[in-house]
Amino acid sequence: ATQSANGRIIDTPGDIRAGRALGPDIVVYKETSMYYGTYQGPPIIWAFNVISNQIGTPCQ
Repeated sequence: ATQSANGRIIDTPGDIRAGRALGPDIVVYKETSMYYGTYQGPPIIWAFNVISNQIGTPCQ
């Protein structure tokens, strides 16, 4: 209940187009990039690393 967070993924341009759980982690897709998110716990909550800055998805 206290682990809500918000933030911005700004390493690559564009809006987030889709997301998918990958075990306890998540993959987030922008139009031309992908990020791998891992749960870190407080105070960071989530850490996102760029998987690709050339391949993404146009929609879900």
